[in-house]
Amino acid sequence: MYSEHKNFVSCHQKRKRDGACSNSKDFKGWFTEMVSKKLQEGEVISGHVKWLSRGPSYVAKKYTGYYVNGYRFYTMKRDASSVSQNSGVTLTALTSSFSSSKDDNPIEGDVKYYGSIQEIIKISYYAHISVVLFRCVLYPSQVDGDLTLVNKNRNIREGEPLF
Repeated sequence: MYSEHKNFVSCHQKRKRDGACSNSKDFKGWFTEMVSKKLQEGEVISGHVKWLSRGPSYVAKKYTGYYVNGYRFYTMKRDASSVSQNSGVTLTALTSSFSSSKDDNPIEGDVKYYGSIQEIIKISYYAHISVVLFRCVLYPSQVDGDLTLVNKNRNIREGEPLF
């Protein structure tokens, strides 16, 4: 399904410049349709993927802290009263980018994001699986030798929270 989604995103990125679509809004429909199609074709799909394709239940839980895989995470609000800081996160994402608005050939590359957690939300897929989402504010960074400097005085991508 990865290659099918990559083609879907590529097509949408070209149309997005014309204001014709939004991948984030179209993904659920595409994902549900692809899983149904694969099941009808007799392909074996894992239970996790089947439940994800049905969408989450309407109940979500919000946390100020979350412990997972030996790591403790807090929201910025909870961190404000703590001695140690556990709201910082980093993520390396494989991202497609264009060199200009006239470029039709995106280039894939790793992009590092640095941020702080604003909200921690746990979504249940009808008690079969759960997904924990971190809503973050992202900050610009620059590499200086072996150090990465993160400027927390201004944020980037406001209105596009990273989950």
